[in-house]
Amino acid sequence: MLNVENLTKSYPRSGFALQDLSFAVAPHTFTAILGPSGAGKTTLLRCLLQLIRPDQGQVWFQGRNLTTCPASQLRQSRRQIAIVAQQFNLVRRRTALENCLGGRLSELPLWRCFANQFPPQLLREGLAALERVQLLEVAFQRADQLSGGQQQRVAIARALTQ
Repeated sequence: MLNVENLTKSYPRSGFALQDLSFAVAPHTFTAILGPSGAGKTTLLRCLLQLIRPDQGQVWFQGRNLTTCPASQLRQSRRQIAIVAQQFNLVRRRTALENCLGGRLSELPLWRCFANQFPPQLLREGLAALERVQLLEVAFQRADQLSGGQQQRVAIARALTQ
């Protein structure tokens, strides 16, 4: 469960990006944040992940107050939150599967990352995520060979695998 309570963030030049925002997101749901340019969508996401600190308010995730928790607990919580941005940030020369597994690289020894030696269980998870977004047939194609819609679904699969 994600709970946002009275979140406020302002910037010196532009004023309030978020003002007294409160909402809840139930577990295992997909949530879209929509709004015009400059409405505060990116600021909200950055505050949720504590990439920037809000001026006031709290962000609770699975019973943990992210606005006050230590960095080690914050890292654990961030692993369970996935964001698919407008720019997919895929590695063009990597396959759809390799891009899908990109969200899990921090869990692997460095040599496995460089050698593309993913553990079998992780490969199965990546393939299952690609299957969920109906891209199993392009798992071994490079990202730069995929359509824009397919690239977006790879980014969604990466979020699911994370």
